[in-house]
Amino acid sequence: MFKKGLFAIMISTAVLFAACGDDKKTDEGKDSGKSKDGQTNVANDVNLNIALPEGAIEFDLAEFGLGITASIMAPEAAYIYDSELITDDSTYSQIIVQMSDNSDLRFSIGPCLESMTDIKNFIKQDMFREFKRYLIEEDNGFIYEAVKNADETTVYHFTILIENGGNKYKIESDMFHDYTIDDISMLYAMAKTLKFK
Repeated sequence: MFKKGLFAIMISTAVLFAACGDDKKTDEGKDSGKSKDGQTNVANDVNLNIALPEGAIEFDLAEFGLGITASIMAPEAAYIYDSELITDDSTYSQIIVQMSDNSDLRFSIGPCLESMTDIKNFIKQDMFREFKRYLIEEDNGFIYEAVKNADETTVYHFTILIENGGNKYKIESDMFHDYTIDDISMLYAMAKTLKFK
């Protein structure tokens, strides 16, 4: 009798573990990685409103420091300027697209030597933010969620890679500021309008 009872408990436990394992696979597959058909993968539990700000107009980027013939959509009050990014290795020209002259909502466009894999590895090793997940993951870009180490605030950033004329460009949210989901959705929508002529 004891053996039959023990056997029944073991079978019940095995069924329970098997069921939990299936649920975990479903949850993990929900918003990690790309879909098998190469389409955009969007987290199911997040409401992203990827839309341009009202009244967005086209800006010509030819006059700025990268020497590119391109345009981008941004609010009429946008402040667009060229800047230099100084790193340990070199100095790079970049274009800054800012919502207005006194706004922290901005992203940069600059030359890129890294691969998408390198960029993803870098954000996962960020010493100021703990990477949590991708909210949108496309072939050439992504929006991700992270938690600030200093105060455990949830923040959002994006990166897009674009190739044109044998050159690669990185468009990314300003890493010196952190953004809400609404902020990053709008900035991502603007960045996606970069059009080479």
